[in-house]
Amino acid sequence: MAPITWVQRLGYMLELVDAKNPAAGLRDYVAQHAREYTMLIPGQKNEGGQRLQDWKLVINAGLEPDI
Repeated sequence: MAPITWVQRLGYMLELVDAKNPAAGLRDYVAQHAREYTMLIPGQKNEGGQRLQDWKLVINAGLEPDI
């Protein structure tokens, strides 16, 4: 499996584009393995970013799906 930080980000992005079924399995994996919150965009500051408990992810940048 990929590093846990990649799984956290991928799961969040899958949910963002309404791919709930693939994200569900990743959410379970994150719940079992993620111990710390990680930044959505590594290396960028956390300027009051929203914390998502399901993904243990700090949303420190806006993303818009290109669908």
